[in-house]
Amino acid sequence: MQKKFRRLAAAVLCLTLLAVPALAAEATIRLDYVTISGEGFIADTFCGVDALYNETGSTLFCNELIERFYSAVYGVTVYTDNGNITAASPSGYWFEVTYTPQPGDIAYASAEARERYGNHYAIVKAADEAGGTVTLFEQNWVWDGKAGVNRVIPYDGGCYTFYTMCSASGRAAAAEEASSVSAPSAAEAAAEAPSTIYAWGSGVSNITGTPSGWAAELVDRADVYGITMLADGSYQSAITRKTLARLAANTARTLGLAEDVSDPVAVVQQLGVMQPNADGSFDTTSRVTRQMAATVLLRLLRQSSVVFEADMTTLSRYPDSASISDWAREAVAMMTQYDLMNGTTKGFEPKKDMTLEQCLVLLARICEF
Repeated sequence: MQKKFRRLAAAVLCLTLLAVPALAAEATIRLDYVTISGEGFIADTFCGVDALYNETGSTLFCNELIERFYSAVYGVTVYTDNGNITAASPSGYWFEVTYTPQPGDIAYASAEARERYGNHYAIVKAADEAGGTVTLFEQNWVWDGKAGVNRVIPYDGGCYTFYTMCSASGRAAAAEEASSVSAPSAAEAAAEAPSTIYAWGSGVSNITGTPSGWAAELVDRADVYGITMLADGSYQSAITRKTLARLAANTARTLGLAEDVSDPVAVVQQLGVMQPNADGSFDTTSRVTRQMAATVLLRLLRQSSVVFEADMTTLSRYPDSASISDWAREAVAMMTQYDLMNGTTKGFEPKKDMTLEQCLVLLARICEF
């Protein structure tokens, strides 16, 4: 079966600004600073959405604010990828460059254009057409422990490009403070979004350590796909059913099978990917074996792709094939024939614990199947 591999851009990184707050390539006309204190610090709010900063914890990236803003204000799932901005769902929406930005539009500047390390996204908070400026609502624009707020920049000839959301019924309404704005009706939108997978930028996770060399590239891609969001543990640690549920739910979101993954256990049960106990409880603490992971994630693969019957002869390549449980043999065969899982030097080792990095590699491959 032919696999379709999609081009992956690097995850958007908006790093802490060093030295002076404005360079020639990123002209700032005016801005205010607020001192960051604590985790989840709210530096600014627009249309009921907060721009968040952590004083010492994980960096909250600029593109995360874009995705959260469009979900809350317009009810549209958006993903960003190095200047490529896509309205993922519902279908029928797209982004176009605009030279007359309005509140709610997206501002984007590449690292090259900014002459700084890291691309940057922001939301237009206000526009002054007569003055040729916009005021930005942004996250991760930091200098010396302070968050930049209400930053005013020129929009004509500056380093930022502005994007506005459109549909067949026209341009989306400008965002207004203290209210949510409905995007044009999906029923009125004639354009159909192409079938695609959704890249979510670097997911906020608590994974520690460094992935093994053989896994590093696919682990990076899993991060771009948002699979790692809220995952924890070390890359070489065994995963539990709770972790598998989180990773599988994140992948389901990437594949367009789910939208809200705040309750991953509910997501995987609704999709039929993981099952509860006979009494209705859900085991979150048991470790996941390699054959269990193959079985669970085959169900996810079948939800998103057309797969054929298993070629059971592929199991003969494993010297320990006799130790694969009857209930897992089909899944192991299919994962093997589609090159999604490989054996180890000892065979398939079906009852060995599945590690976090092994699971991330498998899920990244499923996303690209």
